[in-house]
Amino acid sequence: MIAPIPPTDELKRLARLRSLQILDTPPEERFDRATRLAARVFDVPIAVISLVDADRQWFKSKVGVEAEGTPRAISFCGHAILERGPFLVPDARLDERFHDNPLVTGELGIRFYAGQPLRLDPEVSGLGTLCLIDRKPRELSPDEVAALQDLAEIVVSELQALELSDAMQRLGILREQVEELESILPVCMCTYCKSVRVDDDYWEHVEHYLGKHNQVRITHGTCEPCALEHVIPEFERLGRPLPPELAYLLD
Repeated sequence: MIAPIPPTDELKRLARLRSLQILDTPPEERFDRATRLAARVFDVPIAVISLVDADRQWFKSKVGVEAEGTPRAISFCGHAILERGPFLVPDARLDERFHDNPLVTGELGIRFYAGQPLRLDPEVSGLGTLCLIDRKPRELSPDEVAALQDLAEIVVSELQALELSDAMQRLGILREQVEELESILPVCMCTYCKSVRVDDDYWEHVEHYLGKHNQVRITHGTCEPCALEHVIPEFERLGRPLPPELAYLLD
């Protein structure tokens, strides 16, 4: 048996895989639909969406197999992710890389394997595969190879849609946080004034402002007129240096 070697961009590939936050998540119909279709179209007993982690392959979706995954060292998919096109093994018993592999000699009894790498980014190695497995040798015709590639692209599109959905959720949370911050009302802390900052250059009397707006919260600062008339003279009277946020007013 020849164990798969990591791709040269393994660290980048693993980072990309983990950015999806998909490992060890429950089954999803969007992916199960693809494996069911693959099993029917190609008339194979086993079809799997496999994601290759650092030391294991984990099955996001599977037809015809109970296992949740296998060690990466014995995986066919570990070899497949090194390729850009489909990785085909017509008869594993005749292939020096797999003839004594426990997935071939054991209960699973793999003879035929075809895996199309799942590449979300052209410059990053495959994150996993959509693969077909049979317990008897077989070949794929050119049309069947093209169909496998098309199905794999559907899986890639679903992974990208999942990633976009997560990004949109995070954006929504950020938007809520921004809206919460925007609802905080800057109020002059000087007792002489009772003004609120409407924008960078304009303060309005708090009673007038609250008459036009609701659902605001309050934070404090000092408006420029109060700073010049009341706060700065008090610092000067006490002989204390002005803080930077006031000193610039005297420039």
